[in-house]
Amino acid sequence: MTTPAVANEYLFMVGCARTGSTLLQHVLNRSPDICLAPETHFMKRARVLGLASRLDAADTPAKRRALVDRLYQVDRQSTRGGWAWLRRNVPVETFADRLERTDRSERAVFDLFIRLYAEWIKPGETPRLLGEKTPGHIRHVPRLLEWYPNARILQTFRDPRAIYVSELQRRRQGRWGVKARLPQAASGLIDPMLAPMQLAHTAVRWKQAARFDRQFQRELGDRYLTVRFEDLVAQPEEQLRRVTAFVGIPYDADMLDIRVTGSSYSAGRHAGTGFNPEIAERWRAHVGPGARAWFRGTLGRQAAEHGYRL
Repeated sequence: MTTPAVANEYLFMVGCARTGSTLLQHVLNRSPDICLAPETHFMKRARVLGLASRLDAADTPAKRRALVDRLYQVDRQSTRGGWAWLRRNVPVETFADRLERTDRSERAVFDLFIRLYAEWIKPGETPRLLGEKTPGHIRHVPRLLEWYPNARILQTFRDPRAIYVSELQRRRQGRWGVKARLPQAASGLIDPMLAPMQLAHTAVRWKQAARFDRQFQRELGDRYLTVRFEDLVAQPEEQLRRVTAFVGIPYDADMLDIRVTGSSYSAGRHAGTGFNPEIAERWRAHVGPGARAWFRGTLGRQAAEHGYRL
């Protein structure tokens, strides 16, 4: 593994979960000019771990190696996402050795993760644009821009009712959230509370994303772009041309030739090849009048500003 010999630019994808960021990441990663790492939730993990203070205290190679060992234990129970990828594909010795060649800051750890992923997924290539997608990093854009002053920020949007249905299904299936952490015998006890909890959570997160959208449009100008999931699946070429122009890479129709990830309430994880606009509307059969009224009352004005009539 060697560091790319080009001066890289950076793109970070943020927003609410379940808004199509994984789909767009896969599309963009088909270009030789770009490589976006999978979700790391780095800012949250670093805060919980106290990474900054631990890095300051790790004043010898042995202590820094012990810290890297600790990093490799982050999110140990997960088999997906950035940390799971790191454990499977990058020996801990490699990460520790590469970290020694940096200034050993939080930014250096994050950047090393991004570069190692690019070297692994595109060996021998030199992507000009690197980055990462973690929806929750929308709350840490100022920190990302402090680390990467010229970075671009892309936020994915989706109808809040669709996000609610998708997230609720994951939680009911025990694939995410409180239920996933409970013993199977007790997990059924939480089921009656999942819907109201998810209604509140989705409304809060979506309203926060809409507020950040207004802020970023005002402050970042042409370094910020929003992409609606509904537009992406209905008009993939038009939306991809928008995104490639935004990040400054050539448009290539082959980037759209991927297996599309299915919705969390469909029978299979994959929905075949190409883009099916119908997947943007499947949630409608799974949301009741009470939930519709809730979102209309809590998010009606902000949703209308983003083209959603609740």
